[in-house]
Amino acid sequence: RRMTSIWSIWLEPPPGGVLEQRSGEFIRAQSARLKPHGASGAFAPHVTLVGGFECTLEEARRGAVQLAADLARIPVAPFMDVTKGDRFHQCVYMRVEPNDQLATAHAIAAEAFGVKAGNGGGSPYMPHLSLVYGDVPESEKDACVAEATAQLCGDAEIVSGWEATNVSLWRTDVGDATCESWERVELVPLRKCGLVKWARFYEDFIQRTQPP
Repeated sequence: RRMTSIWSIWLEPPPGGVLEQRSGEFIRAQSARLKPHGASGAFAPHVTLVGGFECTLEEARRGAVQLAADLARIPVAPFMDVTKGDRFHQCVYMRVEPNDQLATAHAIAAEAFGVKAGNGGGSPYMPHLSLVYGDVPESEKDACVAEATAQLCGDAEIVSGWEATNVSLWRTDVGDATCESWERVELVPLRKCGLVKWARFYEDFIQRTQPP
């Protein structure tokens, strides 16, 4: 019997940097404060490149290694604002300004793992860094948005985002609202690639995936 899990590919901010530390502190504080109001447990700060695919550990690892070999460094920047949503895993989050490299990386990852590209419901991929997961009352979401805007969006080191140099493979059982079972099992460096080479790669991908 094949032992499968639910997996996600994340882009994580540089460990020990201002963005990773401050957003991580905010996530932990808000998860604790909002737990009585329906929030999940704490989780590591990240931008999901693709998520919700099911396969074995070996298949996920192999796919992550191949994906990293196919991708150049990815600009995850800048952050535009903090807003709220109506999904459990898009409750309160910082929006990343979309760019061609990020959109293409998402499309390649979605294709690699057999996931429909986009944000669901036919809407385009929306890169974001979540700050709260949960089914939280609107008033609490609004308070969290205001607090995050004040604490995080005024810092240029945070708003400027980062350049992703690796992808991480996480086991993410979406049925676990505590997030306690979530674990990173692989961190794979992206290939280093100049902008000209990346532009050619991007054009080639578009040509391959466009209908005739």
